[in-house]
Amino acid sequence: MAPSPATAMQGPMLLGTILNVLLYGVFIVQVFTWYTNYKRDLPLIKTLVVMLLFASTLEIGFILVYMYECLIINFYNEAYLMTTTWVFYIIPAFIGVVQALVQSFYAWRVNTLLSGLRRKIAISLICILVAIGLLSTIGTGAATRRVDRFSEFPRIAVPVCMWHGSAFICNSALTGVLLRSLFKPETSSIRPRNILDGLIIFTVQTGLFPVVWAIINLALFVANSNGAYMFFSFSLCNVYTNCMMSNLNERSIWKHELLPVRREDDDEEFTAIVFGPRPALVDDPTIKR
Repeated sequence: MAPSPATAMQGPMLLGTILNVLLYGVFIVQVFTWYTNYKRDLPLIKTLVVMLLFASTLEIGFILVYMYECLIINFYNEAYLMTTTWVFYIIPAFIGVVQALVQSFYAWRVNTLLSGLRRKIAISLICILVAIGLLSTIGTGAATRRVDRFSEFPRIAVPVCMWHGSAFICNSALTGVLLRSLFKPETSSIRPRNILDGLIIFTVQTGLFPVVWAIINLALFVANSNGAYMFFSFSLCNVYTNCMMSNLNERSIWKHELLPVRREDDDEEFTAIVFGPRPALVDDPTIKR
């Protein structure tokens, strides 16, 4: 019996969807944890979380609709399984929005850690890369509509490579700055208690995990791996969301488990180490030193 056309493309998509749903569940838990513990966060952070929740929910909704149409309604329709649909065209745009929001959050962290000319250059380049990535995801959706068939996806290599290439460069730059900040004198005494803590700090907290995810996705696409890259594309959205929410939620854990000296008034100090100082409060005489 000949294998179904769904084996090549919809198979990796289904596995990616399963992982995406699992990560979405983790994301929802993280949002609830953040809302419960950090109600005094800046309005900008609250707006960002709401936007991420909205975009991620729509993205996973469109993915589920597409998978239902493919694997339930049209499972025996080979012509349908070999072509894209309007639902499929929209998915890259939602991934691009989430990617841009999370990269903007990391850029804000970098903005608080750098100063002078280096900060201006770094933030300018990061903003350019974020814009290229967002526009490339929209271009990928438009190009997908033009080629229409999965077998012709090599023809859309330009927008796809611009999307994942810009994401890789941007995430690598952000990760490099954040990793460097962990080895500054004021943070040199911070040490993880175990291997798991170390992995969380140096991969999730610094954005290294999305870097690895993006480069694997791009490499599989360029290698024409018969749809294996779809597994990484369909789960990319909530890799980004969970990395950002982990940054927001792990502040208290880092403070109590990683700082060498525990004090009742070290919240502001530790937040300044991890997220950078809050300019409006630097000269506030009410802050205990």
